[in-house]
Amino acid sequence: MSRDYREEQELAHIRAMILELERMADEYRTQHNAVLQPDYWRERIATILVDPDLPYPLEKHATELLNRLDRIASAPQRSHANASRR
Repeated sequence: MSRDYREEQELAHIRAMILELERMADEYRTQHNAVLQPDYWRERIATILVDPDLPYPLEKHATELLNRLDRIASAPQRSHANASRR
């Protein structure tokens, strides 16, 4: 299995988790569970971005995911009741 394939799969997994974070109410994301914290996913993306041979499409995808994590972290807090109405 190539390194690019593994990195692509890792980014796909991170993307799926970011989708979940975007759907979750803040009260759940603030729990002391590492995988619910945007910083956890930033660190995982950072380990991919240090690859000097990372193909541009994967680098672009990783950067887009980082931008989404930034939006999650800076979004106004909302309650579980508001989130369930979506």
